[in-house]
Amino acid sequence: MAASVSTAALVFLAFSCPLHAQAVVVRMGPVSPSHDAGQQLGNAIAHAVASGDRSASMTKLQQPGGTVLVNPKVTAAVIKATEIAEASATLATGPDAACSAGRNYTNACPAGWTLTHEGLCLAGSYDGSCANYVASSLSSFEKQQFAFECNAPFECSGEACLHDWSMCPGGYMSDENGFCRSQQQTVSEECALINIQLLSVAQKQEVAQTCKLAFPCAKLGCVNDYSQSCPDKWEEQAGGLCLAPPSYIGKCEFFVNVTGWTAKEKSVA
Repeated sequence: MAASVSTAALVFLAFSCPLHAQAVVVRMGPVSPSHDAGQQLGNAIAHAVASGDRSASMTKLQQPGGTVLVNPKVTAAVIKATEIAEASATLATGPDAACSAGRNYTNACPAGWTLTHEGLCLAGSYDGSCANYVASSLSSFEKQQFAFECNAPFECSGEACLHDWSMCPGGYMSDENGFCRSQQQTVSEECALINIQLLSVAQKQEVAQTCKLAFPCAKLGCVNDYSQSCPDKWEEQAGGLCLAPPSYIGKCEFFVNVTGWTAKEKSVA
């Protein structure tokens, strides 16, 4: 694992932060033959990260006159650490256009997604590029990655509840076209009429921030009954068809035949 052990090892760390990146050199000093080089290297990196309080990724290993580590897994670890550091610098972890207090990644699921008994988060109306389900056991950083890459934002920090983004905000009523129309005469023109059918959750959050709106809290604690013939509020028609209510704003047709569907098929539909 270690080659020459008499010379000093230098470790170059690239620290990622929102505004800039800076290189820091960690000097290990002479590598003792009686002590594992990898252990000394790890301790030096841990100390550098702790003292700088930044995410670090190794970008270069160099030892004058020889190679410190030759294990091929080191290269893979360096590449992975670099990718994580770069992603961390890209992700919006602080305030954004929709959330002045940042996002709450302690929630199990993205905003508007439902947590199942199996530990999966299922999307309601979702038009992102990823699958419409994801494990709820992701770390906070993995949730940030998923939200960023899949256009699946989490609730804002400091909110009193999880919201039902499929409904009109408080003070608005749904009209015959599915638009949310304000019941107040003093509201600005841009906030008077909202077509929530065309807005993603992220866009609804931005509208809520701009227009000072409050979407209703989601009803928690209910258990989906997939033995029912049709989805909630849908009407069963002749021939096994289910007809959607006028307020439906999903991306599917207004009628569906789920005859013969299993509970699992219904849960991910």
